Amino acid sequence: MTRVQMTRHDGGSGTRQEILAAAAEIIGAYGYPSASVDRIITLAQVKPGELYAQFDSKDTLAREIIAVREQHAARVRRAAAASGAPALETLIDETMALAALRDGDVFCLAGDRLLREVDDAWEEVAASRRRDRAEFSRLLRDARKQGHVLPAAGAPDSTGATDDALAQVVLASMIGAGIGARTMRDARDAVSVLESLWLLLVPGLVPQSLLPRYHEAIGSSASHHRRQRLP
Repeated sequence: MTRVQMTRHDGGSGTRQEILAAAAEIIGAYGYPSASVDRIITLAQVKPGELYAQFDSKDTLAREIIAVREQHAARVRRAAAASGAPALETLIDETMALAALRDGDVFCLAGDRLLREVDDAWEEVAASRRRDRAEFSRLLRDARKQGHVLPAAGAPDSTGATDDALAQVVLASMIGAGIGARTMRDARDAVSVLESLWLLLVPGLVPQSLLPRYHEAIGSSASHHRRQRLP
């Protein structure tokens, strides 16, 4: 059952939600450039006039999908922050949760694809990237203060540039996990790809004495979020 069919089945708010769900499915599957209005209309089973009565352009649809993605991602961040775990464990679990959300939520899949395919000229895209970088940088900075990130990791300086650079690496890893999940035959979901990437990253980040702890934390988080994706 598609998200559009689920919207109808669950008594959703009608045409607007059906169109938005259809746009998310089409963008997630084909990418923004190939997500034609005709495809969206066909999947939503509406007339062109019904679409344009709700959304004046494909850009408007895409911006709303990004907004929905941000709402869902914010819930994930709040849940991760409430765990009380050390900052680096929180960061690992947050990225796993976001990856699982992308695998199971059509709005997050489409929203993440839009964030890759649309440039920073869209304020929604630029703001989302700034939020992700700032959140990851803050958690890495806290992890360094807690002694869970090596002082030498990334050749730190007093400007905080190292944590920002590491945050970029984490963000790039998340993006790579989404791409890899669609192209690697032996790792079909983003959580599995991200688990492998974290296992490669942590030996250069954490003190040797904490490596067993973080290997266990990565495996536990990945297993948990894979279970969350089961129907």
